[in-house]
Amino acid sequence: MRIVIELLFPKRLARLSYFVRTLLCNGLLFFLHQDVSSGTPIEILAVILTLLYAALFVILPRIRDTGMGAGWIVLAFIPLLSTFLGIALLFRRSNYLQNPLQQPLAGVSSPSTPLRSDAEA
Repeated sequence: MRIVIELLFPKRLARLSYFVRTLLCNGLLFFLHQDVSSGTPIEILAVILTLLYAALFVILPRIRDTGMGAGWIVLAFIPLLSTFLGIALLFRRSNYLQNPLQQPLAGVSSPSTPLRSDAEA
């Protein structure tokens, strides 16, 4: 269950995941926008929920992953600037490995722990 929650609501997103999720959200919005012309409340709610998901669980995790402040999410709601933000997030390098609070993976040596040679073991 935790894997499904992490898949749907990630804390960080790499470039490829961001690109794929952006395409999926934009495709869904394109599909929903064609049906919203009738203006039923359910269709409008679906568009609003898709926009909120895209902002909170696609753009914001990518902003976190690049090391930018969470305040940059405001640009996602300004039409022309959101395009530039999306492009910048797509090509900006991930800051995940430079995070000093990141816990080292089990079985992987970090620079602070020297590698043991087979002769020492």
